[in-house]
This record gives sequence, C-alpha cells and structure tokens, in this order.
Amino acid sequence: MDETLAARDVETRLRTLASGLDATLPADATIVRKDYAAAMADVVLPLISLDAGASGVGLTSDGDRAGPPPDLEVVSLLGAGGMGAVYAARQRALARDVALKRPLSADAPAQVRGALLLEARVMGALEHPNIVPVHALGRDADGLPVLVMKRIEGVSFRALLQDPTHPFVNTPSARRDRGLAFHVDVLMQVANALAFAHSRGIVHRDVKPENVMIGSFGEVYLLDWGIAVRSAERTNQLVGTLAYMAPEMLVDPASADTRSDVFLLGATLHEVLTGHPPHAGERLDEVLRSILLGDPPTYPPTVPHDLAELAQRALARDPAARPADAAAVRDALDAYRVPRASRELADTATAVLAEVERGVEASPEALATQALGMRLAEARFGFSQSLREWPDNEAARAGLTRCLALSIRREVGGRNATAARALLAELPAPDAALEALVVELERALLATRSLEENAARDARERDASVSAGARLGLYAAIGIVGLTASIGGYLDERRTGLPMSMDDQLKLDFAVLAVFAVAFLVGHRKLLANRYNRERWVLWITTCVAIAANDVMLRTLGVHSWTATAVDFLLFSAVFTVGALLSDRSYFVIAAAAAIASVTSAVEPSFSTPAATMALVVSVLFSMEHSRRSALRSAAAAPA
Repeated sequence: MDETLAARDVETRLRTLASGLDATLPADATIVRKDYAAAMADVVLPLISLDAGASGVGLTSDGDRAGPPPDLEVVSLLGAGGMGAVYAARQRALARDVALKRPLSADAPAQVRGALLLEARVMGALEHPNIVPVHALGRDADGLPVLVMKRIEGVSFRALLQDPTHPFVNTPSARRDRGLAFHVDVLMQVANALAFAHSRGIVHRDVKPENVMIGSFGEVYLLDWGIAVRSAERTNQLVGTLAYMAPEMLVDPASADTRSDVFLLGATLHEVLTGHPPHAGERLDEVLRSILLGDPPTYPPTVPHDLAELAQRALARDPAARPADAAAVRDALDAYRVPRASRELADTATAVLAEVERGVEASPEALATQALGMRLAEARFGFSQSLREWPDNEAARAGLTRCLALSIRREVGGRNATAARALLAELPAPDAALEALVVELERALLATRSLEENAARDARERDASVSAGARLGLYAAIGIVGLTASIGGYLDERRTGLPMSMDDQLKLDFAVLAVFAVAFLVGHRKLLANRYNRERWVLWITTCVAIAANDVMLRTLGVHSWTATAVDFLLFSAVFTVGALLSDRSYFVIAAAAAIASVTSAVEPSFSTPAATMALVVSVLFSMEHSRRSALRSAAAAPA
C-alpha cells in the first residue's frame, strides 16, 4: 500500500477524490452503491400480502380481498432512513413477531428497490447466529420488494459505547461489566460473523459500531449488508464510511477484499479503545488525508498491550501487514478474553495502585499512613490474585513489582527490616537500589541493637534490685557480728578497766572475715551477680582484710588496741573514700563515719571501742537503707 501511494501524486489524488464527493458529507455517513438498479432487472418476486389494519403506517392493505386474511399484520413503524423503512409485524400463521423492510413509498426509484433486493439476498445466503435471519423476500400489493426478517429488540453498539450505563442489555454479565471485556465479547462475535461471510465469498465493507446491534439478552448482530459485495463482483465504485475506511477502499475500491473488512474491525476496536473512529477532521480533505497519510495509531499505557497491538496491526495501511482474516482477529480477541478474570483483577489493582502513587507523589510522607498502607496492600493482593489466575499476565507482574517497590520503601521508612527483606525476596527480578536500602536499614538496626544491648547490659550491671535480699542479709550479718563483738569488748573493758587485747581484736576481725567467707561460699552467685553487688562486696571485703592485716602487723609491733582501732578506721575511711571517688558518691557517708571514729579513737583512746561500734552501726544501717532505696528505684525504672 505504501509503495502504491509513493508512486502516486498524493495531493492530486486527494483533489480528485474530494471533487467526486459532496464536501458536506459527514465522515460517519455511509457512501452507498450506485449500481442497485441493475439488481432489479428480470427479478420476479412472490406476492406477500399485508394487512395494514389500524396501524396507521400508510401501507396498502390486502385485508379486503376475498379469501383467507393476509399472513402478515403490520403493527407499527420501527424506523425509516434514506433507503427504506422497517416495520413491526405479526405473522399470523406462526404466531410470532417479525420485522418488515421495504422502500418508503410506492414511487421509490429502482436504485432503492435494488438495494433492498441485494441486501436481502446477501443476508439470506448467510445463515449465522450473528446475522439477522431472513424469513422471506417478496413483493407487496404496490409491487415493492418486502424483506421479512427476525424481529430484533436491541440497541446499537455505538449507543452502548457512548453510554456505558445504558439499561437495555439485561444479561448478568452485561449488568456486571459494561466495560472493555464486554465490548471485546461483542467485537469477537462481529468478527465471527465476518469470518463466516468471508468463507462464503462476501465482503461487508461497512463494519462500524452503528451497524452492530446488541439484543436485550446479549445477542450480537452485524447489520446493514446493503453495500456488501461478492468477491467476484467487486467494482471500482467508492463505498463505505470514511471515518472507518481502509486506504485501499479509497485509492482502489476494486481491490478491497476481506483484508479491508479486517481494517474495519480494527477501526471498530480503535473506537472501543479510544472513544472515536480512526479518521476525523472538520473538512472532507482532512478526513481523506487521514485515510491516506494518517500516522499509525498509538495508545496510552492504560490500554491492554494485546489489544493495542492487535488494533495497530489491523489498521496497518499495507493490507499484507494486517491479520490474515477476520478469523485471526476473532482468535486474537478470544486469546485476550480467556484470562478475563486475571485482567479484571489487574485492572482494578492498577487503579488502586495509581491512587496510591498519586498520594505519594503529592506527599511522600503519606506512604507511612495507615490509609495508604491499606490501599497498597489491596493493590498488591489484587495483582497476586491476577497472577494466580494467569501467570503470564505481564501487566499484573509489572504492577506487582511497582507495588512491592512501594511496600519495601514503606517498611524501610517504618524501620521494619524483616518485612522489607521478605518483600524484597518476592520481587520478580533483583533491584539493586532497593537491596541497598534494606541492607542499610539492617546495618543501622544492627548498630542500634548493639547499642541497646550494651545499654541494657550496663543497666543490669548497675541494677540495685539484683540480689538485693542477699546483699541486705550480708549487711545484717556484718552488723550483728560486729555489733555483738564490739559491745562484748566494751563491756569487758568496763569490767576490767583495761583496753581490749590485740588477740581479742584479732578474734573480732577474723569473726567478720568468717562471715564474709560463709556468705561467699553460700551466696557468691548472687553477691557477684552484677557490678553493683561486686563493688560493694569488694569494698567491704577489702576493708575487712586490710583491718585484719593491719591488726596482725600492729600486734607484732606491740601497739595498743585503742591505737590499732584508730588506724583500722582510718583504713576503713580510705577504702570507702576511693570507692566514692571511683564509683558511688554515697560511699562518702561511710567514709566520713569511719574517719570520725578514727579521729575519736586517736584523740580519746578510751572511747575508741564505742566510737568504732557507732561507726560500724552507722555504716551498716546506711548501706542497708541506701541499698533498699536503690533497689526500689531500679525496679520502678525497669521496663514492664
């Protein structure tokens, strides 16, 4: 086709074509044949008697003739056009409703009569479920041809395309879905009718939505076979509808064949997909230029790829590049229709995903909201179900990939690495950018978890509530042993008037050390459970060991016990002062009590034993109370 056009002067051809047509001709008007008159030559039709009765349609009635009443009773006028009128009638013999088609008036020209005759013979030769059955062809009392057909109650395909909510078609599938799937079903049945006509050597030449009728129960009929022609009878006369016309029908009408009907099918599919026919223009020359030189059609991403590709092939200017025949178009439509459930699920999910993407584009933070998260999950579920129905649905696969990408970003934003990693594994193909996002989040969470674990470990090490009971028991034991020995020594000093011997003082030291030894053997796990307990254990045991070692040394030197007490409590104060400086400031209280006892013993040796006893009691009681309060604070601060 392109080579033919290249060999012609296109502008000259356009002018020639335009000069032979009425400049006011609408692009959607049918250009009819001019050779109809010859069809009536030597044709003898049987008489069909009509009873116009009270219908008021202005027809000549045969009801007054003698004999049986006419078989056909005209009821009403259904519609009229330039080539004829269609009436509703009742066939008495079979008690059924039929439709009659005849010229408008008794003086109708031979061309109109011939058109009706040719249409009747074409339709009569095509007995097919998608072509209106012809019951009879004859003549009436005025000698006009009368075509008796099945009466169809329906609406044109164009009306349904223009009004998706049209109430006429009442099948469950039509009520449920008047969208693309329904229109593909209709077009597939039109292709089926054409395939049958082509098998009988007949080319329709005027396929368009206006010439397709949908019955009230979903029946589909291809109408208006008035300009159809048998392949052997093709002429160079221009016929058809410009808005849908194939280039060869305009350039060389005699070459128009079944591939031209394939183009018309593609033009009808184009209108289904876009809402308008392929050729348009405000002036006749613009329409003609579109037919001859129009760019190949393109379709938005919302149009299913399979249908867009089929329409582009069917609308190819070169007939050889089109599908082989109407049956091939029908099969391609059927291939699209088979996974309908999958496509419908994908279409619904695509609409939901588009809503989510618009929301994210308007406000990236919206991705974290619960509302958008639920819509995203809805879209993801729809795409997954679509792929379960039809694993080869590429549109669903692409939509699921977009859905997963958004879901991964949402989980990363919510710092949910586990969910993000699981979604990443569902991607049909690896995505380096999303993988990097998840890895970065996992590293950040690992670092945070490490810090949290260290903080928790540190908190446990400082937790005063750990082993609080065992610690209080140890303090109580130290207090009881130390207080008992001190009171005993003091009473002995009062009785004898002499200071406590160094041997008795060493007995007291080793008694306290024995308490620590027993406590360690019995409860060392608890007393060494964390740093808080270990610090106190180390301070007290260090103090006791230092005092015992000091007393052993002073005994060998012959030092008086009151002097030894002053030195012992100086050591006591020094150990807890170091502890206060390194760990817990509360140790200064114990260090101060021990220092007072040391000074008192040095200044007033005779009062060393009571001073030491009071310092020990203060230290133990303070340690017990401080430990109790610290344990309560730690317990209150611990997570539930």
